[in-house]
Amino acid sequence: MCIFCQMINGEIPVTPIWESDDVFVFLDQNPVNFGHCLVVPKKHYENIEETPEEVLKLISGAIKIVGKKIKNNLGYDGYNVVVNNGEVAGQEVFHTHWHLIPMTVTEKIIWPKTKSYHDGEMETVIQKLRSDN
Repeated sequence: MCIFCQMINGEIPVTPIWESDDVFVFLDQNPVNFGHCLVVPKKHYENIEETPEEVLKLISGAIKIVGKKIKNNLGYDGYNVVVNNGEVAGQEVFHTHWHLIPMTVTEKIIWPKTKSYHDGEMETVIQKLRSDN
């Protein structure tokens, strides 16, 4: 059983910040900033592709509720919503989850260096993304 399932089942102590019948929100124990929360479905799904649409909608609602609390109750200017989907993307716990990372106006997320499309590359990518595979 994964660590998030153990937390949800009460096998590992954790203090919920917010929860519903289907979604569980708790503080990240190694936060980027204080108030950094994790939003997880109570049922185990390994990644976004395995997570049913209706559960994704409930997670989105929880993000909105808790995000508002991060801004209003903790005094942050905003927050990043981050999903690491798959090991190569940085996912370490294979129970789908979202990070809500509080941010202030003086902080900046460092994104990887961006790239530019060359002649014909964008059209090729568009065709592949639009295919039914």
